[in-house]
Amino acid sequence: KGTDSEEGQTTVTEHRTMGQAGTSVPYDTVYGQYRNEAMETLENSSVPYGMRELVSDYFATLER
Repeated sequence: KGTDSEEGQTTVTEHRTMGQAGTSVPYDTVYGQYRNEAMETLENSSVPYGMRELVSDYFATLER
């Protein structure tokens, strides 16, 4: 939830990652989950359409 201030509303976003600190996780293991989380976040937030398309294009590029 956001906090109102003189400049508008600020929003805090919590980011969760896979794996443990200091360990490596293979790309193909996490890519799908990161993409799905990004798309879900875009659908559930007030991100301008152009930015949604940019994020979608970014993940499409990674799939090639």
